[in-house]
Amino acid sequence: VDLREFQDLPTPGTFRQRFGLTDNQRIVLFLSRIHAKKGLDVLVPAFAQAAVEDTVLVIAGPDDGGHQAVIEKLVAQHGLQGRVHFDGMVYGRQRIEAMVDAEVFALSSYQENFGIVVVASLASGTPVLISDQVNLHGEVTAADVGEVATTDVDCFADMIRRWMTDDARRRSATKRTRPYALGNYDWEVIARHWVDHYRHVVDRVR
Repeated sequence: VDLREFQDLPTPGTFRQRFGLTDNQRIVLFLSRIHAKKGLDVLVPAFAQAAVEDTVLVIAGPDDGGHQAVIEKLVAQHGLQGRVHFDGMVYGRQRIEAMVDAEVFALSSYQENFGIVVVASLASGTPVLISDQVNLHGEVTAADVGEVATTDVDCFADMIRRWMTDDARRRSATKRTRPYALGNYDWEVIARHWVDHYRHVVDRVR
């Protein structure tokens, strides 16, 4: 992943100010397409069930095929008006501002081949709460930069509650996120690794 844009992060609070959130409102961030495969039908009721005070769910991303209307109905069914905010598509620096200001990033997808947005969140310094259908879930667990749950509302709710009520755990994970992402997924780092590898191969056959 090209992580050059994450080397110099935005000043914390920029997204909050733009979106009208107060300093005491903590953010669970979903940033992806609003599509059925992304598991918002798990995340929204799980957020409601977690019932963490002074916490909002921000859903940022484009409406794919009119699915946002389905999720808006789900928000209303769970009485979450005012606690779930739809921010639409965010581009470039604005998406990094959102990740920087979030306490955690959440992705409850039913299937993800890789999960570039997970790496982006980690590069922004934000721990990730993801489903075990995101193919990076093993790496997230091994690096202790977040947590993994099944696509089950109860399991996801418990995970959200744990992370949003345990400040020490979040701070500890946050310290590991950027070094892990920049050290393992930055394309320049990976390219240097392969250059060194091929030089070693050449030296062995000379």
